[in-house]
Amino acid sequence: KESQSSLEGKTTCSPMDGKDSKWWSSLSGYEFRFDAELRGLYPHALDIDWTSVMQWILSLPSSSDFLKNEKQLIFSRFVQLFVETATPFAKRIIDESFLEESQRTIQPDPAFGGFAGGKKYRQGNQLFKFAQDVMLRPGMWVYGGTEPSNRMAMKSAGHELKATQALVDAHVAELNFPMMAVFT
Repeated sequence: KESQSSLEGKTTCSPMDGKDSKWWSSLSGYEFRFDAELRGLYPHALDIDWTSVMQWILSLPSSSDFLKNEKQLIFSRFVQLFVETATPFAKRIIDESFLEESQRTIQPDPAFGGFAGGKKYRQGNQLFKFAQDVMLRPGMWVYGGTEPSNRMAMKSAGHELKATQALVDAHVAELNFPMMAVFT
C-alpha cells in the first residue's frame, strides 16, 4: 500500500500501511527488531517519513508494563536515529552560519514560509529551523525589539519543543506531531 507523506506530499511507504507485524515484530518472543525493520523499509534514513513513523509509534498499545517498555525502547531508538541523521546537517548549518549566505553550502529552503525562529532548511524529510532573531524592519527585531536577541530566539525554539512534548504526553490520538530536536 502507499500513503501520502505529511511532509512532502509524495507517495511513500508508511508504517501505517500493511501489517503491524512487519513493524511491531514478535512481542511474544521478546524480539526487538525495530531498527532492522525500519532500515528495511527505508534503506536511506533521509527518506524516512518521520512524522508517520512517530505517529505509528505513539499509537502502539501500552496496556501492560511489557508493552510500555517495548514502546519506550522503540521510541528511544527512533529518536536516536532521528538525531543521528540530523546531527551532521545541523552541525554544518551552525558551522556555516558565520559565512555570508552566498558562501554557504546549504541554503535556506524558500518553500517554508514564516520568519519567526529564523531560516528554515531541509534535508530529506527533515526540516531545520536555525534559531536566530530576524529583523522585521530596520531597527525592529522579532524577539529583541530594538536589538537582535538570538538568545530569545533559541529560548523560543526550546519552548516549541516543550509544548510539543506536553501535547505528546496528553495522549490525544487525533493529534499529529513532528519529530523535533534542538541543537545547541
